[in-house]
Amino acid sequence: MIRDLTPSQPLPRSLSPLPDEILPGYLMRLAHRAGTTVDEIAHRTGLRGPRVRNPMLLSYLHTLDETRLQALAEATRLTPVEARSLLLGPLAARYGPLDPHYTRRATPMRVINNNPWVWTTTWRYCPQCLAGDPDDAIQQLHGGAWRRHWRLPPVFSCLTHRRLLRHLCPGCRTLVATAEMIDRTDEDDLHPIQCRRRGCGTQLADPQGHAEPDLDASTRRVLDRLQRRFARLLSPSALPTVRSTGWPIPAAQYFMDLRTVTALTLLSCPPPAPCARRHCSPRSSTSKLPGASTSTSGCCAAPRSTAPRRSCAPPSTPWPEPPYCTWPIASCAWTRHGLVPHSHP
Repeated sequence: MIRDLTPSQPLPRSLSPLPDEILPGYLMRLAHRAGTTVDEIAHRTGLRGPRVRNPMLLSYLHTLDETRLQALAEATRLTPVEARSLLLGPLAARYGPLDPHYTRRATPMRVINNNPWVWTTTWRYCPQCLAGDPDDAIQQLHGGAWRRHWRLPPVFSCLTHRRLLRHLCPGCRTLVATAEMIDRTDEDDLHPIQCRRRGCGTQLADPQGHAEPDLDASTRRVLDRLQRRFARLLSPSALPTVRSTGWPIPAAQYFMDLRTVTALTLLSCPPPAPCARRHCSPRSSTSKLPGASTSTSGCCAAPRSTAPRRSCAPPSTPWPEPPYCTWPIASCAWTRHGLVPHSHP
């Protein structure tokens, strides 16, 4: 039995990480293969203590100290490089909002907390990617990868399946979000690609794909071009600099500039009107995309509080939260491209 193991012992069964897989998704797939709970796997890999209410810290999404990284690698029979590839920290060299140098935040906990440009508890996904490779027996049993790049707001589309990422559960029609790194970690009958909201459990994977917005050809070309550009900038094999307004800047700085332009764009939008769908409000920003139809004006945005503030202190997060829905963030990216054109050297 897995419960008889000490944290220093390797698990009886492990999994090889999938490309771009993030730590919470890997833990869920590993627990599903072992037939146990995520709590048990987290304890055996050194990511949480033996107490039931000893949660995994959100900072573990970004970085693990050497002791925990080594414990994770030994328990899962991974190399330290493979274990580190499950974290968001290695993306910091290309993505400024994850880099303490650009965010002026000294620790991984501060980089993750109150950072709206890294989604820690909101999960966007491609339903066809979650279905896994049909020729891979392991993926057909335990699902495909929850990807690291889906946690970054500029990643709004799956280039493999040429579809926008989803952020709502098709069953309960609410955000695919968790209160902690992973919810319902004490249950051993949940599949890694099920909605973890209590009372739901809908399968999020769909080999055929959920219904897509009605995109005309010109809009699809714009979205693909934008996403391919961001994918090149985020690639570790790409050149370290990009030319912006004629000047070479680090790729990480480009995404800091994108954050600024997106914040200005969102601040200039009128307050969202109420909508029938939870977490959804109509936005006009999609009109900036050529060929965007009026049927796509209803987009899910990050909730904006209208309650009066009780304190005169400045807010801890000066940047508006980027919308969860893929349409507004794609539109803001298009706006940034128009305001600050760039080319690759």
